[in-house]
Amino acid sequence: MDLTYPGPSPCDTLQGCIDAEPCNGGVVEIASDEPISEAISFEKGLTLRAAPGFHPVLTAALTAATPTDPNGKAGYQTDLEGLTFEGDGVVLVVQQSPSALSVELANDVFTSGSTGIVAVRLTGSGGPIAFDVSGNSVGVPDSGTGIEASDLPSGSSGRIADNTLMVAGLGHGILLEEAMGSSWSADVVANRVTGSQYTLGIYVLSTSSQSSVTARLLDNLVVGEASAESLSGAIVFQALGPIDATVVNNTITANQVGVRAQAFFSADTLSGTLANNIVSGSSDVGISIDAAFASTFANRNNLVFGGQQSFTPGPGTLIADPLFVGNGDYHLQAGSPAVDAGDDSAVPGDLLTDLDGSPRVRGKHVDMGAYETAPEPDARMLAVTAIAALYGVVAREAARSRALRAA
Repeated sequence: MDLTYPGPSPCDTLQGCIDAEPCNGGVVEIASDEPISEAISFEKGLTLRAAPGFHPVLTAALTAATPTDPNGKAGYQTDLEGLTFEGDGVVLVVQQSPSALSVELANDVFTSGSTGIVAVRLTGSGGPIAFDVSGNSVGVPDSGTGIEASDLPSGSSGRIADNTLMVAGLGHGILLEEAMGSSWSADVVANRVTGSQYTLGIYVLSTSSQSSVTARLLDNLVVGEASAESLSGAIVFQALGPIDATVVNNTITANQVGVRAQAFFSADTLSGTLANNIVSGSSDVGISIDAAFASTFANRNNLVFGGQQSFTPGPGTLIADPLFVGNGDYHLQAGSPAVDAGDDSAVPGDLLTDLDGSPRVRGKHVDMGAYETAPEPDARMLAVTAIAALYGVVAREAARSRALRAA
């Protein structure tokens, strides 16, 4: 059954309403705009969402966990939809069951204000997690983190997509970290990570030879990283263990360090592709790829402009002003050298749109960067269109004259 808070006991408190909902698959709707200061926790599958027409605000932490005893369940599902988390309001999702867990955090708002807070964290052990963190607005405080997936069970996979993150000083945008010897994958697609003086935009870490992270970073906009920390950058890979990275069609601009691929030991492994990206306006280093990864982390068809470069440029590399529209608009002008300059073969087959949701290829070839530019009309087609229009006018006038004569 579905329950609504607030209501008669036990739904006179949100925790009581959640506790009363039968395990695994139940729904609790919040029909209140009043701030809710309860610290919420549950160990079951549950959908917690805003009732139609309401905008609930939670000001304390919410912990969603699976039972340590699976009770014969094939899997669990946790959905948090249309909620606002303020102050100390954060979400921690913990997998404790050997059964699979499906997690969806959609269209939520985080305006957490406490220093060092992690707005969204997914972690755990046992069965795999399938996660979808999408369409959320996340304000990241000083030294805090926006969205973190860390130490997930082997076989976990998911997407962090279409989120907007505003990151404050020394904060972090999106972190993918594996330190417990598991292997899992994540797609980080069409996110906007902006701010000023923050430390990490998108960070991927694998810490041992038993750990493995597969990450696809596609169509993201990362702006404003500038930190005095020794390890910082808009997009950073720290490969103490295997990382397989596909970094395609991102716009990485106005940062201190654009892309950093860092090794600490000769056995460190980073493989994959860096292609079709725009890395511009870097105050320190645009692209830095350690020599240990030169033969395994291929780069091609990237545009770099501004800052020092510490990599061997691959085929199709451009060193030129990308010619953004300007004033915080990172779309390309029609005359940009990045238009039609990407490598079509580097675009994953399931990447069908750009950061705006427009078709990913709208010209002779894919553009570099997160935004695709509509091609200018071909002059011959314009001429054909004009002739066809003129013919239509002439035909209509001739028909009108015949009609008048017949009358």
